[in-house]
Amino acid sequence: MRKAQMEMMGIAIVVILVSLVFLFVVRFVIFSDRGINVGQEYKESALSKNFLTALLDTSAKECVNIKFSTLFQDCASDKEIMCGIETSCQYLNESKLPDLLDATFHEWRVNYYFVATTQSASDIIAGRSVNPIIGPFPESKSFAQVCAGNIRTATQPLASNPPINLILFICG
Repeated sequence: MRKAQMEMMGIAIVVILVSLVFLFVVRFVIFSDRGINVGQEYKESALSKNFLTALLDTSAKECVNIKFSTLFQDCASDKEIMCGIETSCQYLNESKLPDLLDATFHEWRVNYYFVATTQSASDIIAGRSVNPIIGPFPESKSFAQVCAGNIRTATQPLASNPPINLILFICG
C-alpha cells in the first residue's frame, strides 16, 4: 500500500512538471510572434513622458528665463510674453521648439509627432483635423505621414484659456 502511494506521488510530480514545461512553451514560443518587445514599449513610453516633463520645466534664456510651461500657456491665451522681438507663439513655433525636437529625436533616430492643441490624442489618432495652437512638428507633415505601427503617446494638459494639451507621439 505504501509503495503504491509513493508511485502515485511520483507520477503526480511528473505530470505537474510536464504541465509547467508545456505552459512555458506555449507562452514563449507560440505567443512570441506578435513582434512586441516589452522593453522597447517601456522605453518609448518613458521617453515621451520624460521629454514633456523636462520640456515644461526648462527655462528659455531668450525669454528672461521663463519656463516653457508658461510660454505655452501664454501662447494659448494672452500672447503678452516677448522673447526678444518674438511673441511666445513665434518663439515656440519658429525658433526654439523645432530645434529642441529635432536635436533630441533625430539624434536618437526616433519618429515623433508633436502638437499643442485643444484636442485629445484620440482625436488625432482617429484622423480628425488638427487645430494646433503650436506645431505640428515635424513641420508640413500630417500625423498619418509620420506615425504608423506602434504608437506611444504622452499627453500633458496645461491650464490656460482655452485649456491645451501638449501631445507627443513616439511612432514605431
